[in-house]
Amino acid sequence: MVLGVILLQVLQNLVNLLGIPSSLNFAVMGSVILVGVLADNQFNRYRERRRQSRMANSVAGGAEQAG
Repeated sequence: MVLGVILLQVLQNLVNLLGIPSSLNFAVMGSVILVGVLADNQFNRYRERRRQSRMANSVAGGAEQAG
């Protein structure tokens, strides 16, 4: 949580340094949060598919060794 707060503060400072109007500050913050949530969701899906693939391969490999 602390890292998130620090990241948002750094992002706000970057917005100010880049000269983006302060009225767009919340839009920029929201966009960054949205991109982060979507990336996390995709990463979790990838990790779950990879885990299921490994489980299926280990089950199939065990059946071949037993037979």
